[in-house]
Amino acid sequence: MQIDVIKRLEDLKSIKDDWNLLFNRRRYSAFQSFYFSYYSWKKELSIDKRNKLSVVIIRKKEPIAIFPFYLDKKRRLRVINDIHCDFCDCLLEEPFDFNIIINTLRDNFNIKYVSLINLKKNSFLLNSLKLMSNYLLISGSDYNYSYLNLEKGHFPNNKTDYRSKQISEFRRIEKKHNNKKHRILNVVDSAFPFQEILLLREEMIALGTRKKDFLPESQIALLLSLYNSKNLILSVIYHNSKINAISFILVRSYEYLFWIDMFNDKKMINIFNYISLIRYYSNKKNIKLNFGRGIYDYKLQNFLPEIAPLFYCNIFFNKFDRLFHLSLTIVKNFLKFTYKRLKT
Repeated sequence: MQIDVIKRLEDLKSIKDDWNLLFNRRRYSAFQSFYFSYYSWKKELSIDKRNKLSVVIIRKKEPIAIFPFYLDKKRRLRVINDIHCDFCDCLLEEPFDFNIIINTLRDNFNIKYVSLINLKKNSFLLNSLKLMSNYLLISGSDYNYSYLNLEKGHFPNNKTDYRSKQISEFRRIEKKHNNKKHRILNVVDSAFPFQEILLLREEMIALGTRKKDFLPESQIALLLSLYNSKNLILSVIYHNSKINAISFILVRSYEYLFWIDMFNDKKMINIFNYISLIRYYSNKKNIKLNFGRGIYDYKLQNFLPEIAPLFYCNIFFNKFDRLFHLSLTIVKNFLKFTYKRLKT
Protein backbone atom coordinates (compact mmCIF):
# COMPACT_ATOMS: atom_id res chain seq x y z
CA MET A 1 0.00 0.00 0.00
CA GLN A 2 1.24 3.47 -0.93
CA ILE A 3 0.08 6.69 0.75
CA ASP A 4 0.95 10.03 -0.87
CA VAL A 5 0.16 13.54 0.33
CA ILE A 6 -0.49 16.02 -2.48
CA LYS A 7 0.79 19.48 -1.58
CA ARG A 8 1.13 21.25 -4.94
CA LEU A 9 -1.36 22.19 -7.64
CA GLU A 10 0.64 20.46 -10.38
CA ASP A 11 0.67 17.25 -8.33
CA LEU A 12 -3.07 17.54 -7.80
CA LYS A 13 -3.55 17.81 -11.56
CA SER A 14 -1.40 14.70 -12.08
CA ILE A 15 -3.88 12.47 -10.17
CA LYS A 16 -6.86 13.50 -12.30
CA ASP A 17 -7.18 10.06 -13.95
CA ASP A 18 -6.95 8.25 -10.59
CA TRP A 19 -9.56 10.61 -9.16
CA ASN A 20 -11.95 10.10 -12.08
CA LEU A 21 -11.50 6.33 -11.84
CA LEU A 22 -12.71 6.32 -8.23
CA PHE A 23 -15.39 8.96 -8.82
CA ASN A 24 -17.04 7.03 -11.64
CA ARG A 25 -17.29 3.80 -9.64
CA ARG A 26 -19.80 5.08 -7.09
CA ARG A 27 -22.69 7.53 -6.87
CA TYR A 28 -20.84 10.48 -5.38
CA SER A 29 -22.25 13.98 -5.54
CA ALA A 30 -20.85 16.54 -7.98
CA PHE A 31 -18.94 18.08 -5.06
CA GLN A 32 -16.65 15.03 -5.00
CA SER A 33 -15.61 15.44 -8.64
CA PHE A 34 -12.01 16.18 -9.52
CA TYR A 35 -13.01 19.42 -11.21
CA PHE A 36 -14.79 20.78 -8.16
CA SER A 37 -11.79 20.23 -5.85
CA TYR A 38 -9.20 21.23 -8.45
CA TYR A 39 -10.82 24.51 -9.45
CA SER A 40 -11.91 25.29 -5.87
CA TRP A 41 -8.27 25.14 -4.87
CA LYS A 42 -6.89 26.88 -7.97
CA LYS A 43 -9.46 29.68 -8.22
CA GLU A 44 -10.34 30.32 -4.57
CA LEU A 45 -8.42 28.69 -1.73
CA SER A 46 -4.89 29.03 -3.13
CA ILE A 47 -5.31 32.82 -3.24
CA ASP A 48 -4.61 32.87 0.51
CA LYS A 49 -1.04 31.56 0.75
CA ARG A 50 -1.62 30.52 4.36
CA ASN A 51 -3.85 27.68 3.13
CA LYS A 52 -1.99 24.46 2.41
CA LEU A 53 -3.10 21.73 0.04
CA SER A 54 -3.12 18.33 1.78
CA VAL A 55 -4.93 15.81 -0.41
CA VAL A 56 -4.26 12.17 0.50
CA ILE A 57 -4.29 9.44 -2.14
CA ILE A 58 -3.93 5.75 -1.28
CA ARG A 59 -3.02 3.10 -3.84
CA LYS A 60 -2.88 -0.69 -3.95
CA LYS A 61 -1.64 -0.92 -7.53
CA GLU A 62 -4.80 1.04 -8.39
CA PRO A 63 -6.14 3.96 -6.29
CA ILE A 64 -8.47 2.88 -3.47
CA ALA A 65 -9.04 6.20 -1.67
CA ILE A 66 -8.73 9.97 -2.01
CA PHE A 67 -9.25 12.36 0.89
CA PRO A 68 -9.64 15.91 -0.53
CA PHE A 69 -8.26 17.92 2.38
CA TYR A 70 -6.53 21.23 2.95
CA LEU A 71 -5.11 23.00 5.98
CA ASP A 72 -6.53 26.50 6.51
CA LYS A 73 -4.82 29.54 7.99
CA LYS A 74 -5.95 28.54 11.49
CA ARG A 75 -4.32 25.11 11.04
CA ARG A 76 -7.68 23.33 10.80
CA LEU A 77 -7.77 20.31 8.52
CA ARG A 78 -10.86 20.62 6.31
CA VAL A 79 -12.44 19.30 3.12
CA ILE A 80 -11.63 21.49 0.13
CA ASN A 81 -14.19 24.32 -0.19
CA ASP A 82 -16.36 22.85 2.56
CA ILE A 83 -18.16 26.17 3.15
CA HIS A 84 -19.59 26.15 -0.39
CA CYS A 85 -19.73 22.36 -0.64
CA ASP A 86 -23.22 21.19 0.30
CA PHE A 87 -22.03 17.60 0.73
CA CYS A 88 -18.49 16.77 1.84
CA ASP A 89 -17.01 13.31 1.45
CA CYS A 90 -13.95 11.28 0.48
CA LEU A 91 -13.66 8.77 -2.37
CA LEU A 92 -13.29 5.29 -0.96
CA GLU A 93 -13.26 1.78 -2.43
CA GLU A 94 -13.10 -0.15 0.84
CA PRO A 95 -13.23 0.58 4.62
CA PHE A 96 -10.08 2.32 5.75
CA ASP A 97 -8.64 3.17 9.16
CA PHE A 98 -8.96 6.95 9.41
CA ASN A 99 -6.36 6.98 12.18
CA ILE A 100 -3.75 6.25 9.49
CA ILE A 101 -4.88 9.30 7.50
CA ILE A 102 -4.67 11.57 10.53
CA ASN A 103 -1.26 10.26 11.59
CA THR A 104 0.11 10.64 8.05
CA LEU A 105 -1.08 14.24 7.80
CA ARG A 106 0.22 15.10 11.27
CA ASP A 107 3.62 13.89 10.13
CA ASN A 108 3.43 16.41 7.27
CA PHE A 109 1.64 19.37 8.85
CA ASN A 110 1.18 21.14 12.16
CA ILE A 111 -2.56 20.48 12.55
CA LYS A 112 -4.48 22.10 15.42
CA TYR A 113 -7.64 20.05 14.90
CA VAL A 114 -9.80 18.46 12.20
CA SER A 115 -13.05 20.18 11.20
CA LEU A 116 -15.42 18.14 9.03
CA ILE A 117 -18.86 19.48 8.08
CA ASN A 118 -21.81 18.78 5.75
CA LEU A 119 -21.55 14.99 5.98
CA LYS A 120 -24.45 12.83 4.83
CA LYS A 121 -25.47 9.95 7.07
CA ASN A 122 -24.23 7.39 4.52
CA SER A 123 -21.06 9.28 3.53
CA PHE A 124 -17.82 7.33 3.40
CA LEU A 125 -16.06 10.00 5.42
CA LEU A 126 -18.56 9.89 8.29
CA ASN A 127 -18.47 6.09 8.37
CA SER A 128 -14.66 6.17 8.42
CA LEU A 129 -14.78 8.33 11.55
CA LYS A 130 -16.57 5.55 13.41
CA LEU A 131 -13.26 3.66 13.39
CA MET A 132 -11.43 6.52 15.11
CA SER A 133 -9.58 5.90 18.36
CA ASN A 134 -7.27 7.76 20.72
CA TYR A 135 -8.66 11.17 19.75
CA LEU A 136 -11.23 13.55 21.29
CA LEU A 137 -14.31 14.03 19.12
CA ILE A 138 -17.21 16.47 19.05
CA SER A 139 -19.97 15.52 16.65
CA GLY A 140 -23.61 16.17 15.88
CA SER A 141 -26.09 17.41 13.30
CA ASP A 142 -26.65 21.11 12.62
CA TYR A 143 -28.00 21.34 9.05
CA ASN A 144 -30.46 19.55 6.79
CA TYR A 145 -30.81 19.15 3.05
CA SER A 146 -33.80 18.33 0.85
CA TYR A 147 -34.40 16.45 -2.37
CA LEU A 148 -37.13 15.33 -4.73
CA ASN A 149 -37.31 12.15 -6.83
CA LEU A 150 -39.47 12.36 -9.93
CA GLU A 151 -40.45 9.76 -12.48
CA LYS A 152 -40.53 10.70 -16.15
CA GLY A 153 -43.68 12.66 -16.91
CA HIS A 154 -45.25 16.11 -17.06
CA PHE A 155 -44.51 18.11 -13.92
CA PRO A 156 -46.29 18.53 -11.50
CA ASN A 157 -48.56 15.60 -12.47
CA ASN A 158 -45.64 13.16 -12.07
CA LYS A 159 -45.49 13.93 -8.32
CA THR A 160 -48.45 11.92 -7.10
CA ASP A 161 -48.59 13.28 -3.54
CA TYR A 162 -49.11 16.89 -4.65
CA ARG A 163 -52.51 18.16 -3.64
CA SER A 164 -54.61 20.55 -5.71
CA LYS A 165 -53.22 23.42 -3.60
CA GLN A 166 -49.65 22.85 -4.84
CA ILE A 167 -50.70 22.30 -8.44
CA SER A 168 -52.86 25.44 -8.43
CA GLU A 169 -49.96 27.45 -7.00
CA PHE A 170 -47.62 26.21 -9.76
CA ARG A 171 -50.16 27.26 -12.38
CA ARG A 172 -50.58 30.67 -10.76
CA ILE A 173 -46.80 31.26 -10.76
CA GLU A 174 -46.48 30.16 -14.38
CA LYS A 175 -49.35 32.41 -15.44
CA LYS A 176 -47.78 35.33 -13.62
CA HIS A 177 -44.55 34.89 -15.62
CA ASN A 178 -45.94 33.71 -18.95
CA ASN A 179 -44.28 36.69 -20.68
CA LYS A 180 -40.82 35.37 -19.76
CA LYS A 181 -38.61 32.78 -21.42
CA HIS A 182 -36.64 29.93 -19.88
CA ARG A 183 -33.34 28.64 -21.25
CA ILE A 184 -30.80 26.11 -20.06
CA LEU A 185 -27.26 27.19 -20.87
CA ASN A 186 -24.32 24.81 -21.23
CA VAL A 187 -20.81 25.28 -22.57
CA VAL A 188 -21.57 23.39 -25.80
CA ASP A 189 -24.23 25.87 -26.90
CA SER A 190 -23.65 29.10 -24.99
CA ALA A 191 -20.93 31.36 -23.65
CA PHE A 192 -20.84 31.95 -19.91
CA PRO A 193 -22.93 35.14 -19.26
CA PHE A 194 -20.27 36.84 -17.16
CA GLN A 195 -21.47 40.45 -17.47
CA GLU A 196 -25.12 39.54 -16.87
CA ILE A 197 -24.12 37.69 -13.70
CA LEU A 198 -22.25 40.75 -12.44
CA LEU A 199 -25.23 43.01 -13.15
CA LEU A 200 -27.66 40.68 -11.39
CA ARG A 201 -25.27 40.35 -8.44
CA GLU A 202 -25.16 44.14 -8.02
CA GLU A 203 -28.95 44.33 -8.32
CA MET A 204 -29.39 41.77 -5.54
CA ILE A 205 -26.94 43.60 -3.28
CA ALA A 206 -28.71 46.91 -3.95
CA LEU A 207 -32.07 45.32 -3.13
CA GLY A 208 -30.64 43.96 0.13
CA THR A 209 -31.40 40.33 -0.72
CA ARG A 210 -27.67 39.51 -0.60
CA LYS A 211 -24.76 40.92 1.38
CA LYS A 212 -21.94 42.94 -0.19
CA ASP A 213 -19.58 39.97 -0.18
CA PHE A 214 -22.00 37.79 -2.18
CA LEU A 215 -20.46 35.90 -5.10
CA PRO A 216 -16.91 37.38 -5.17
CA GLU A 217 -14.89 37.22 -8.38
CA SER A 218 -12.96 34.18 -7.12
CA GLN A 219 -16.24 32.24 -6.82
CA ILE A 220 -17.37 33.41 -10.26
CA ALA A 221 -14.04 32.13 -11.62
CA LEU A 222 -14.82 28.75 -10.02
CA LEU A 223 -18.29 28.74 -11.61
CA LEU A 224 -16.78 29.54 -14.99
CA SER A 225 -14.27 26.69 -14.67
CA LEU A 226 -17.00 24.22 -13.71
CA TYR A 227 -19.15 25.46 -16.59
CA ASN A 228 -16.33 25.06 -19.10
CA SER A 229 -15.62 21.52 -17.81
CA LYS A 230 -19.30 20.53 -18.38
CA ASN A 231 -20.00 20.01 -14.68
CA LEU A 232 -22.30 23.01 -14.40
CA ILE A 233 -25.32 24.26 -16.32
CA LEU A 234 -27.34 27.45 -15.90
CA SER A 235 -31.11 27.66 -15.69
CA VAL A 236 -31.98 31.17 -16.83
CA ILE A 237 -35.16 33.27 -17.01
CA TYR A 238 -35.25 36.13 -19.53
CA HIS A 239 -37.63 39.04 -19.97
CA ASN A 240 -37.08 41.27 -23.00
CA SER A 241 -33.55 39.84 -23.37
CA LYS A 242 -32.68 40.76 -19.78
CA ILE A 243 -31.84 38.03 -17.28
CA ASN A 244 -34.25 38.03 -14.33
CA ALA A 245 -33.04 34.85 -12.61
CA ILE A 246 -30.17 32.36 -12.78
CA SER A 247 -29.77 29.04 -10.99
CA PHE A 248 -26.34 27.41 -11.09
CA ILE A 249 -26.97 23.66 -11.35
CA LEU A 250 -24.33 21.01 -10.66
CA VAL A 251 -24.98 17.94 -12.78
CA ARG A 252 -24.19 14.33 -11.91
CA SER A 253 -25.84 11.71 -14.10
CA TYR A 254 -29.62 12.04 -13.52
CA GLU A 255 -29.21 14.31 -10.45
CA TYR A 256 -29.52 18.09 -10.67
CA LEU A 257 -28.37 20.08 -7.67
CA PHE A 258 -29.51 23.68 -7.21
CA TRP A 259 -26.32 25.22 -5.90
CA ILE A 260 -26.55 29.02 -6.16
CA ASP A 261 -29.61 31.09 -7.03
CA MET A 262 -29.71 34.66 -8.33
CA PHE A 263 -32.87 36.65 -9.04
CA ASN A 264 -34.26 40.18 -9.19
CA ASP A 265 -37.29 41.60 -7.35
CA LYS A 266 -39.96 39.97 -9.55
CA LYS A 267 -42.23 38.00 -7.21
CA MET A 268 -41.81 34.20 -7.32
CA ILE A 269 -39.30 34.45 -10.17
CA ASN A 270 -36.94 31.98 -8.49
CA ILE A 271 -39.74 29.42 -8.04
CA PHE A 272 -40.70 29.91 -11.70
CA ASN A 273 -37.12 29.13 -12.65
CA TYR A 274 -37.22 25.93 -10.56
CA ILE A 275 -40.52 24.83 -12.10
CA SER A 276 -39.22 25.47 -15.63
CA LEU A 277 -36.06 23.42 -15.12
CA ILE A 278 -37.86 20.56 -13.37
CA ARG A 279 -40.47 20.35 -16.14
CA TYR A 280 -37.83 20.42 -18.87
CA TYR A 281 -35.84 17.47 -17.52
CA SER A 282 -38.61 15.36 -15.99
CA ASN A 283 -40.39 15.36 -19.35
CA LYS A 284 -37.37 13.46 -20.70
CA LYS A 285 -36.40 11.03 -17.91
CA ASN A 286 -36.51 10.06 -14.25
CA ILE A 287 -34.61 12.66 -12.27
CA LYS A 288 -33.49 13.59 -8.77
CA LEU A 289 -33.74 17.25 -7.79
CA ASN A 290 -31.43 18.13 -4.93
CA PHE A 291 -32.18 21.44 -3.24
CA GLY A 292 -28.92 21.25 -1.34
CA ARG A 293 -28.00 22.36 2.15
CA GLY A 294 -30.39 24.50 4.15
CA ILE A 295 -34.14 24.27 4.66
CA TYR A 296 -36.12 27.14 3.16
CA ASP A 297 -39.85 27.54 3.67
CA TYR A 298 -40.60 28.47 0.07
CA LYS A 299 -38.97 25.24 -1.17
CA LEU A 300 -40.74 23.09 1.44
CA GLN A 301 -44.16 24.63 0.91
CA ASN A 302 -44.04 24.56 -2.89
CA PHE A 303 -42.20 21.31 -3.68
CA LEU A 304 -42.73 19.10 -0.59
CA PRO A 305 -39.23 17.57 -0.77
CA GLU A 306 -37.80 14.85 1.44
CA ILE A 307 -35.60 16.16 4.28
CA ALA A 308 -32.43 14.53 5.60
CA PRO A 309 -29.80 15.62 8.19
CA LEU A 310 -26.20 16.64 7.67
CA PHE A 311 -23.56 15.90 10.30
CA TYR A 312 -20.31 17.44 11.51
CA CYS A 313 -17.33 16.10 13.41
CA ASN A 314 -14.39 17.87 15.04
CA ILE A 315 -11.33 15.84 16.03
CA PHE A 316 -8.96 17.18 18.69
CA PHE A 317 -5.55 16.00 19.81
CA ASN A 318 -5.62 17.37 23.37
CA LYS A 319 -8.24 18.22 26.01
CA PHE A 320 -7.38 21.94 26.11
CA ASP A 321 -8.17 22.54 22.42
CA ARG A 322 -11.39 20.56 22.77
CA LEU A 323 -12.48 22.54 25.85
CA PHE A 324 -11.55 25.85 24.21
CA HIS A 325 -13.60 24.97 21.12
CA LEU A 326 -16.61 23.98 23.22
CA SER A 327 -16.41 27.21 25.25
CA LEU A 328 -16.10 29.35 22.12
CA THR A 329 -19.08 27.60 20.53
CA ILE A 330 -21.22 28.25 23.61
CA VAL A 331 -20.31 31.95 23.58
CA LYS A 332 -21.03 32.28 19.83
CA ASN A 333 -24.39 30.56 20.15
CA PHE A 334 -25.34 32.78 23.08
CA LEU A 335 -24.43 35.93 21.13
CA LYS A 336 -26.41 34.74 18.10
CA PHE A 337 -29.44 33.99 20.29
CA THR A 338 -29.19 37.39 22.00
CA TYR A 339 -28.85 39.20 18.67
CA LYS A 340 -31.97 37.47 17.29
CA ARG A 341 -33.95 38.34 20.42
CA LEU A 342 -32.90 41.99 20.17
CA LYS A 343 -33.92 42.14 16.51
CA THR A 344 -37.39 40.87 17.35
